[in-house]
Amino acid sequence: MDSLKNWKPADWETGFESRQSAESLMPYKEYTGLIEKSDNDQRQYRLIRLPNNLVALCVQDAEAKEAAASLSVNVGSNANPAEFQGLAHFLEHMLFLGTENVGNTEMLKGAAEKLGLNLREELIKFYQKYYSADIMRLTVVGNHSLDVLTEWVTSKFSRIASKGNTKPTFEGHPIDKAQLGKLIHFKTVCEKHLIKLQFSLPELKSIYREKPLAYLNTLLDNTEQWSIFSVLRKNGWATAINGGS
Repeated sequence: MDSLKNWKPADWETGFESRQSAESLMPYKEYTGLIEKSDNDQRQYRLIRLPNNLVALCVQDAEAKEAAASLSVNVGSNANPAEFQGLAHFLEHMLFLGTENVGNTEMLKGAAEKLGLNLREELIKFYQKYYSADIMRLTVVGNHSLDVLTEWVTSKFSRIASKGNTKPTFEGHPIDKAQLGKLIHFKTVCEKHLIKLQFSLPELKSIYREKPLAYLNTLLDNTEQWSIFSVLRKNGWATAINGGS
């Protein structure tokens, strides 16, 4: 832990210089400092910030067969209104996944009707309140050149509105005593038996370099003799076990 005494959050303001994309001449800023990577990593990286403050990492991978993008919007279930649990997840499906079956549609419609509210309007309100380019982070990977990847990012993602820092903040731990120690039963749509255990942990972001959760996951995923899983399987109590965060 001594290595983290002087740890500070990433500074997204300094070390960036103004640039223009090669084809459309879209403005952006490129990080000119050192991007640390493994000596065995042959990929090329470019860290940029768009005029709307969205930060993106472009990764040129010569071995990639397809291009892919991953966007973090930095808002989730903890920001759900008390009367609309599942609203953030529902909005995620509508904006990114496009799937018809999101599970909680009828529940959300029922909650809206009881309160005399319009579900569509509540979704728009949530989107307008939290979805800001300033708190989003994007990674784009492909076998194209960094200039091409940059062109894609600047032309597509500069359209996202900048609304300032809309990242939700919370007092104390998001899980209080009233929510702990509960056993919840639910029936699945397919024939499977699953036990999911969730534990409340303190803030770990400041020590992410030490990867404390990785130690716990290793213990849970271990299949060697006398491991947790081997004992459960020997007694016929489990066929698989998975640790995640």
